Amino acid sequence: AAQDVTVVATTLLLLAGGASLLKQSGCRRRKDSKADESPRINWQKTANFERRYSQTDVVDDAQTCWNFDYGRYKYTGLRPEPLEEAEPPHPLTLEDADQLQLPELREGEDAKLQELEDLVEDLRLQRRHRVDRCTLLRFL
Repeated sequence: AAQDVTVVATTLLLLAGGASLLKQSGCRRRKDSKADESPRINWQKTANFERRYSQTDVVDDAQTCWNFDYGRYKYTGLRPEPLEEAEPPHPLTLEDADQLQLPELREGEDAKLQELEDLVEDLRLQRRHRVDRCTLLRFL
């Protein structure tokens, strides 16, 4: 019971202190009726919003993007010399992916990884998808 009285008393003191601070800061509720009306957004005008662009903004093939150097510095943090003029790194081949070193596995992960590898063996034979151990580890 004493604990309840303490909680109630503390709450009342905090409320009174907050009200006092609001009064001192000059925050008051406006009494005119227009203050309660918030500005309304006309959503009908925004419902048919369309992005306008010219035909020159549209680039629909990769070669054009490469000619304009779009994405030239993409993944630069992964390169030894990010601003070097050399050719960007080539995508990983399926053979390269099989050579990637696995991080240290936790107990039981190796068995689960082997089980997953056995389940996707048909995908490996198709040679269209990455099913190397590093990729499969991400899906465990």
